[in-house]
Amino acid sequence: MRKLIVSIVIVVAVVAGGWYFFTNVVNSASPEKLLQKMQENMAEVKSGKFNAHLVLEGSFASDLLPTKELTSMMGGGGLDESGDTAKEMKQGKTIIDAEGGFEKIENDVSKGSVEIALSYESGEDTGSLSLSTRMLEDMTYIKLSNVNLQAPEDVKPLLDSISSAASNKWIGLEKKDDAVSPEGQTIAVQGEKKDVQEFEDLLEEESLFILEQKTSKETIRGVNTVHVRAKFNKDALTRVLLNKEKKLRDDEIVKKQEMIEQLTRLDIGLWVGEKDALLYKISIAGPVKSEAEGIDATVDANIELYDHNKPVNVMAPDSFSSFEEVMQQVVGAMLFGAFGSLNTMMDTSDNAALGDSMTFDFGSLEDLDGTVLPQDGMEENLDAINFGN
Repeated sequence: MRKLIVSIVIVVAVVAGGWYFFTNVVNSASPEKLLQKMQENMAEVKSGKFNAHLVLEGSFASDLLPTKELTSMMGGGGLDESGDTAKEMKQGKTIIDAEGGFEKIENDVSKGSVEIALSYESGEDTGSLSLSTRMLEDMTYIKLSNVNLQAPEDVKPLLDSISSAASNKWIGLEKKDDAVSPEGQTIAVQGEKKDVQEFEDLLEEESLFILEQKTSKETIRGVNTVHVRAKFNKDALTRVLLNKEKKLRDDEIVKKQEMIEQLTRLDIGLWVGEKDALLYKISIAGPVKSEAEGIDATVDANIELYDHNKPVNVMAPDSFSSFEEVMQQVVGAMLFGAFGSLNTMMDTSDNAALGDSMTFDFGSLEDLDGTVLPQDGMEENLDAINFGN
C-alpha cells in the first residue's frame, strides 16, 4: 500500500533525520533569540530518546500493498513502468507509533534502537505489523512481528512465505564498507563531509523556517517550554533540495518541486525549554497530496525528544539469523507451498481423468552426435547410444 510507504518515510524523515535537522539546521539566522540558543545547545546534544505518534488520513489509491515493488524486489516480475495510478480511491487511515533512542559515539558512528507499530484501514481492508530495529557499530538487527497484512491472491503466497520465515526472529545485517579501497574510502568520506558543509553553508545564508509567533508556555515531561509556530521557508528549501542538485532529470525536478510545495503547506510547531533552550517537541500537521502517488490526505505528527545527552543502552540480541538464511527459508516456504498446491490438485477426485489426459508425444529423441532413440523400447536400445567413448 502506497500510503504505508509514505507514512514510514515521513516517520523516518522526521524522527531519524529530524534529529539532525534540529541539531544542525535551525540556524543562527533566526530572529528569535530562544531559537538561536536552542541551535547552540542542540548542536552539542550527542544522544537522546524520542516518542512519536503519526496519523495519515484521507483518500488513497486502491492498491493496499506495494505488491509490484515487493514482487520485483523478490525477483517475481518487474514494476509497471506505465506510471499509472489506480483510479479508484478509498478512504483510509494509517497510524504509526514509534519510540527509541540514538547516540553518536565517534567518527560519525552511531548506535540506537527503534520500535515501530503500524496499523492501517482502507475500506474494508485492515492490517498491522510491528518492526524492531537495533543499530550497533558493526551490525544492524531487525525483527518483524504481529504481521497481519491483507494482500491480493497473486502475491499472498509470497507474503505468507516472508511472514513465516522472517516473523518473530532477529535478522542480522552486517554493516559493510562500500568503498573498494582505503583511497576510495577517503574520497567517499571527504565527499560526504563536503556535501554536509555545503548544506550548512546554504542554511547559514537563508533561514529554513519562517517563524510566525510564540503562542504559549507548556510543560512537557516536567520541563517548562515555549511553543513557537513556524512554516518552512520555500526559498531555503528550493536552494537546499533543488538548486544544489546539478544533474536532475525533468521528472525529478517536478517531483522535487511538488515535495517543496507540500512542505511549505505544513504547520510546524517547536517546543523549546525555557531554561536549557533544548528542543522537547516537534509537531507537523497539514495536507499531503500527490496525484502521482494517488494520495489526498492530511498528516498529524507529534514527536517528543527527551533524555538529552543521557546514555542510550542498546544490546545485541542473544541469537539471530543472517539475511541469507532467512531468504533461503523464504524460497523454501514458497517451494513447499507450490508443491503442496500441486499435491492438492493431484489428490482431487478427478485425478484419474487428469492422469489420462497427461499424454506426452516426444517423437524421436536425437543425440548430439546423430544417434536416434526411438520412443518405444528405449531400455533395449541404450547400447546404441554413443557417449563419445
